[in-house]
Amino acid sequence: AVVPAATVSLTGNGVERSAQTQADGSYVFQGVAPGQYTVGMSYPGFANFEKAVAVSTGIAQVPIQLVLSTEKQEVTVAESSGPAVSVEPDNNATALVLKGEDLEALPDDPDDLSDALQALAGPGAGPNGGSIYIDGFTGGQLPPKESIREIRINQNPFSAEFDRLGFGRIEILTKPGTDKFRGNVRFNDSESAFNSRNPFASNKPYFDNRQIGANFGGPINKKASFFIDFNRRDVTNNAVTYAAYLDPTTLQQVPVTTAVETPLINTFIAPRIDYQLTTNNTLTVRFEERWNNQQNNGLGQYNLPPGIGGSELAYPTLSNGQNLTATETTVLSPTMINETRFQWTRNSTANTGNLIPQLKVANEFVTGGNGLGNAYDLTHHYELQNYTSITKGTHTIRFGGRFRRNADLNNAPQGFNGQFLFTGGDTPSGHLSALQQYQLYLQLQSQGLSGAQIQAQGGGPSQYLLQAGIPYVSLVRWDVGPFIQDDWRLRPNLTLSLGLRYEWQNLMSDYSDVAPRIGFAWAPGSPRNGRQKTVIRGGFGIFYSRINFVPFERAFLNNGVNQFQYTIYNPTFFNIQSYQSFNCFTNPSCSSELTSGQNQKFIIDPNLRVESDNQAAIGVERQLPRRTVLSVNYTFTRSNHLLQTVPINTPLPGTYNPNLPKGPDNGVFPYGYAAGNLFEYESGGFLRQHMVMFNVNTQFNRRVSMFANYTLNFAKDLPTIPSDPYDFMLDYGRSNLDRRHNLQLVGSIVGPEGLHFAPFITIRSGAPYDVLLGQDIFGDTEFNARAAFAPSGAACNVNGVVCTQFGNFATNINPAQLTNPVPRNYLRMAGMISVNMRVYRVFGFGPSRNPNRAAAGGGNFQGGPGGGFGGPGGGGPGGGGPGGGGGCGGFGGGGGGGGR
Repeated sequence: AVVPAATVSLTGNGVERSAQTQADGSYVFQGVAPGQYTVGMSYPGFANFEKAVAVSTGIAQVPIQLVLSTEKQEVTVAESSGPAVSVEPDNNATALVLKGEDLEALPDDPDDLSDALQALAGPGAGPNGGSIYIDGFTGGQLPPKESIREIRINQNPFSAEFDRLGFGRIEILTKPGTDKFRGNVRFNDSESAFNSRNPFASNKPYFDNRQIGANFGGPINKKASFFIDFNRRDVTNNAVTYAAYLDPTTLQQVPVTTAVETPLINTFIAPRIDYQLTTNNTLTVRFEERWNNQQNNGLGQYNLPPGIGGSELAYPTLSNGQNLTATETTVLSPTMINETRFQWTRNSTANTGNLIPQLKVANEFVTGGNGLGNAYDLTHHYELQNYTSITKGTHTIRFGGRFRRNADLNNAPQGFNGQFLFTGGDTPSGHLSALQQYQLYLQLQSQGLSGAQIQAQGGGPSQYLLQAGIPYVSLVRWDVGPFIQDDWRLRPNLTLSLGLRYEWQNLMSDYSDVAPRIGFAWAPGSPRNGRQKTVIRGGFGIFYSRINFVPFERAFLNNGVNQFQYTIYNPTFFNIQSYQSFNCFTNPSCSSELTSGQNQKFIIDPNLRVESDNQAAIGVERQLPRRTVLSVNYTFTRSNHLLQTVPINTPLPGTYNPNLPKGPDNGVFPYGYAAGNLFEYESGGFLRQHMVMFNVNTQFNRRVSMFANYTLNFAKDLPTIPSDPYDFMLDYGRSNLDRRHNLQLVGSIVGPEGLHFAPFITIRSGAPYDVLLGQDIFGDTEFNARAAFAPSGAACNVNGVVCTQFGNFATNINPAQLTNPVPRNYLRMAGMISVNMRVYRVFGFGPSRNPNRAAAGGGNFQGGPGGGFGGPGGGGPGGGGPGGGGGCGGFGGGGGGGGR
């Protein structure tokens, strides 16, 4: 039980202050300098309490137990509170804070853990997905669950401190060292006997998932502590191929539904040190080292496994990385705190492939070589952050900025092997599928016909693709993002948050990325028993996403000078018996066709802009009985300037005949045939998304706590590459983000005999998918043209009419016949239901100890205006700033709650 409205005093070190306990029994003294103090408490009916305490770290927790006095008195005692509504910016009811036993419901496997967190964050993160911050930084590897102190999801979504969308933001705080030596050893094993065969595979290869880990922490001396974590995963997953292969000898179709083992070994070690430099300065340093070894990459779907059809597609991948973070926190005054963070990250990846030519029969099978060669990628990332928090009257101000430098060295000779591609389509032999076209080639080739004769009857490959030139590129990208944020408590029941952020990156001339943010929280009516029952919360913000290296690297390589990407239509030099040793440059029939008109070039639009996401939200949060909070929110997102790759030298409408080879006489090219296939990176895409979110957070009693989130989602956008380069809006339709219904439930239940049950349930609608021709009918070298609905009464399997349970589609169309196109993402996959239940029991040894059971609850001394000395461990984003903390932490450890 807890005692609200009790007086707590703090004296010593030249300080004399008082505070009152909140409705949940907690109390907070902010801006307390390290030193010796005396904590006192008085309340009618209880004996006075006094205790000496030494404050030497970011947060000191002092539980207080009151003893009843001998005289008879009446006192109001309340149970420990659960979720509650408030007008604090960090306490939005759409947020989820997981710590302690709540973390037990999450998966142990880091990959599964990442998926689970993204599911909890919901679909509101825009077209680029959610963002994960580890101790305030992006780019690090997700730590093992046992090293995580706290996870915050969707907290304070319109804060100007962050560049990315707040709905979909995941903040992870790792554990600091402790004042006593503690550690654990863990081992998880999942064997093949406990797993069923993949329903799409005809075999069941070996599967296992073993994880071994340990962590250990404790004091180094009076001013320092350490924590070190080790984790190793040995996982044998499977890659499933479901292809239709045509045997070149018997000409019979051979279904391939084979699963192949893809072993992965991942090793991770991360030491951390927290050190108190002076009475007002602390330093936290954390280092990660990780190694990955993945075998049999490049398999699955249509890619044939080794031993079938001469496939040599599999390749190994070796990668390793290092990550160093350092955070220094300075208490400048009782109302001002400054935090400086630095991160260095290095990642290297090496793929050991081959340069054997490849054969691809579209949507049927792929064989031959993987075409990677000896590819590698090396990145270096530097990040510097500085934030200052000031509390003055009713204002809590936070300002600062972030500077990032990213360097990428890439060697990727992919495509230097050459690829023969069968796509099907209208041929002199009628409308053929890709497999029928390949089968016709084999039949005519067995009859002794030449390549030219086979092409004349429509049996040869549709294209031959080849890259040549320089595979190396090195680029540096840097960006800056200053901001200022003011959380203004206009009234006890009204908070207004105003923020402004500016974003800029090099490699492009876009200087107008100003991002205003505004949020408010209003609790109408008078509070009951010191608490508000209803909060209306809303906000608006503009968010910008950085453009990665890919467009700039590709434009640098495929510029017609450094690297050439050729597309030869209807090649006559394909030979099934010898294609794997084919060399275009030594073959006169091939080399003579490597003209500038067949070359692909990529260019950057000089007016290219970064993506901007404009997001607005409004909602109601209501305190219900039984420590339950219900919230309903509506969110609208409008994303502009989405990156698109546009084939700008596509023949003008009505001038290109897809049944004829592409050449200077087939179509009118805007930049001339000799200019080649030009692809321009533009920022003309956009997205519109509407979401309604229902959240329930309850601590029903001491044994049961639950969080549930349901999202109704509608989203439309344009794809990255238009299916018709002269009619972009033909593709405006259901977005890949449009998974209509999303439900997540996470719980913690304490059963009889000390058993703990931690359910994690996800129910999600299926993702939408497209109906495409798989043909190039516009002459842009892209095989993404839309199918059309077949005319009413058209006979099935005649003239390219395909009849399915989803509708009848016409596949032998050209642009002039595209009068009734199938809408984008017309069909939807099956939904998904995932139910995980963890059941565990904790066995204790030694004397019983439960410091949290106190009549007046626990209190925190925080080294700054709501922050903590501990840097990333002391709060990080939303926790190390004003109003953050409020939970239990060790040296450098911030609190968990949302700003008491």
